Amino acid sequence: MRSDISMGINKMNKIVIQKCEINWITRYHMDLMGDVFEYQGRIFRLVKQEREEFVRELFSSGILSSLFRERLLINSWITDEIQIVGLENAIIIEHEAIKHKSNVYEWTYEMLLAARSTVARLNVYLLNYGYELMDPHVGNIMFMGCKPVYVDIGSIARMEECKMVGYSVFNNHWINLLKVYEKRDTCGAINQNLLYFGGGVSDRDRAKLIKGEFIRAYRFRQLYMTVIARLYGFEEVSKRKIINRGTAILQTIFQIDDEKKKKRKRKLYKKYVTYVHKELQSERGVWSDYQNFAVLGTTVAAGDRFGYYIQLMQKLREDYAISDVLEVGANSGALSQLLVERNIVDFASATDYDIAAVSKGFVRCKEIQRINERILFSVMDLLQEKELGRRACERYKSDVVMALALSHHLILTQKIKLSVLVTILSNYTKRFLIIEFMPLGLWSGANPNPDVPEWYTLDWFVEGLREKFQIVKVENIETNRVCILASKL
Repeated sequence: MRSDISMGINKMNKIVIQKCEINWITRYHMDLMGDVFEYQGRIFRLVKQEREEFVRELFSSGILSSLFRERLLINSWITDEIQIVGLENAIIIEHEAIKHKSNVYEWTYEMLLAARSTVARLNVYLLNYGYELMDPHVGNIMFMGCKPVYVDIGSIARMEECKMVGYSVFNNHWINLLKVYEKRDTCGAINQNLLYFGGGVSDRDRAKLIKGEFIRAYRFRQLYMTVIARLYGFEEVSKRKIINRGTAILQTIFQIDDEKKKKRKRKLYKKYVTYVHKELQSERGVWSDYQNFAVLGTTVAAGDRFGYYIQLMQKLREDYAISDVLEVGANSGALSQLLVERNIVDFASATDYDIAAVSKGFVRCKEIQRINERILFSVMDLLQEKELGRRACERYKSDVVMALALSHHLILTQKIKLSVLVTILSNYTKRFLIIEFMPLGLWSGANPNPDVPEWYTLDWFVEGLREKFQIVKVENIETNRVCILASKL
């Protein structure tokens, strides 16, 4: 008979794990506080021995409580539930796990502004107590629904440890990056790819990217040190000294009074706490206003079409206890919003590749307190998945996938094979698929008699779905809409 320890549970009811069982998340970069790992769907941080005293001080001070409560910082706590063999006395922090995760390259400009505001607010608060974020880059913030939350508690450090490193990272990732995003308002694809590769943008590269050509610009180090010197009242120091003796100057700067440093740093961040909504022309697409008919302010009207799917989802909730839904081609997420508001699902992910439509949904739902942590918006092209970190089909996988008014565009316009589409959709769903077939193809008021290929029939479509699904229900709900409910094989 196996002992309790070999089964992973000791007599104190602690989970005991071997190092080889750990799935390390921070593999390539050194973390100031300690490395993060995943175990059975839970997220932990193994605190470095030299940071244990700091961690105890931070958690016992009480300053984190309001940050957790306001969702500025991911909820975290020191746990004694888990023990690593060979590191029995180590401090382990558990972080709240975010189930549905979007990546920064799937965010709209409006979402980036909201995320930057959160980082700035967090820094302003921490500086009141002599702390600051050492590494506030774009990868350290995630969305819990429509709420941006800073997830790297390990980058909190004492202000004297940060010097100007933290603000330099903030400058590159949240000021320059967004300036490029806004100024390059002619090509949304450039902006999305810039976010995909990440890394921030220096002042020198910002000028190049905005102008779209390789121009001569100030060396980043020269410009940065000049700004810092002037900020702290060292105008009399020559540029030559600033460039050649940058480190010495920074040390001199940081000999000023701590309270004065706090005040000046808070001022740097405060200007980015608030922001004004701005719709970028580059984010607009053909279907950006498609759901305007159903939306008034923050309210969505169900109507006959949405009403049908609300009833269908309610039936699935009652019979199969579904909890979450992924709506692909969701436009501004009007249907997803209704499903969450009526508690038919606990969580909805609304995705579309029309950036402006996604932004509209985000702006609308982030103001609705009762649902803004239960609906996630993201810019995603179902057919062009970027595999950075966890694949999209793993991050967004839900009990139900809804693909409405989508398949005919993919098949007839983009010439996507039905077998490819069916395989992709099956990767995203755990249990059910709700999909529409348009028997009249690309029919519309402006195009009442479209050419429809002979092979494009309901029987052909249903047979293709059977490769990965069992057909549960087929129902004609409008002239050019057939709803198909299928369960995953």
